[in-house]
Amino acid sequence: PSAHAAAAPATAPPAEGAGLSEAIVAALPPDPYDQLEVARKITAVAVAARASRLEHEAARLRQKLADKDRLAAELADRAEELDQALRDADARLRAVLDDNAKLVKERDSLVQTSRKLARDLAKVTLETFKRHLMQSLGDDNSSSQETVDIRTCEQSVAKASSWRGTYSFDHCSPLWTMFTSSSSLCSIHLC
Repeated sequence: PSAHAAAAPATAPPAEGAGLSEAIVAALPPDPYDQLEVARKITAVAVAARASRLEHEAARLRQKLADKDRLAAELADRAEELDQALRDADARLRAVLDDNAKLVKERDSLVQTSRKLARDLAKVTLETFKRHLMQSLGDDNSSSQETVDIRTCEQSVAKASSWRGTYSFDHCSPLWTMFTSSSSLCSIHLC
């Protein structure tokens, strides 16, 4: 006991030298081992409090990270949707451009076909017109030539009736032939 009592005053100066207040020093047990146990408990409480704060901070950061991950996932999904929409729009644009090119080629082909048909129609119309014109002129010439041929034939028959000889006629207008469009002859078949 006397040794312990002597040791107690010896521990006081180091406690005061550590910068502890007199109230804390008075609350400490006089035995250094007991003081170490108190210090260990205080350290454990401090470490637990610090760990709790760190865990709380870590949980907050994990939540924030999860929120950011969720936002990043949403943005990635949105970016994928926009990328797909861009690909679809690009495909539609290429299809429209291809259709437009085909329509331009078809239009050019139709224009060429239309021009060719117009030329063919003009040729056919001209040929038809020429054929009708030639037929009309031929009909007119034939009518006038037949009239002249009949009169010529009648005159020839009248002259032939005054001839003397062994010639005989089969009928009044035996043959007449048109040699050109400007001249015609009535040929009489003599027996």
